[in-house]
Amino acid sequence: MAKSSAMPAMLPCPFCGKQPKVTSPNSDRKALEWGSEWGRVECVYKRCAVQPLATDGTVREVRGGWRAYRDLAIKRWNTRKEG
Repeated sequence: MAKSSAMPAMLPCPFCGKQPKVTSPNSDRKALEWGSEWGRVECVYKRCAVQPLATDGTVREVRGGWRAYRDLAIKRWNTRKEG
């Protein structure tokens, strides 16, 4: 069975309610070494007072290529603190 490359659903920005943007993989060598630039989700709405972002948070290779990094960033973006 082939793995799906469909992007997971993302929650809107918790501050302005707009849909966030997923940044494509960065081909810069330094970014590849640090990992966190491979997967990034951010609110790019100019009127959002906070413009939060979430990265994949990894510093080593993850199996599954750039989609795995993207999915990690989306998972972190979708994490909300209760209360």
